[in-house]
Amino acid sequence: MYGVSILAWSDYISVKLAQHKVGIIGSLFVAYGLFAVVLGGAVLILLAIIFGE
Repeated sequence: MYGVSILAWSDYISVKLAQHKVGIIGSLFVAYGLFAVVLGGAVLILLAIIFGE
């Protein structure tokens, strides 16, 4: 579910930025940024659960 929505969101962003030269690169950076934030958040939550007890 989340992967599909992220792909759709990055597609939407790339379409919006298509008129700019950096549109595709920008959308890739945004997609990877979102992925990194989600992954980092999951890791932090896992660490909090493991070391919180």
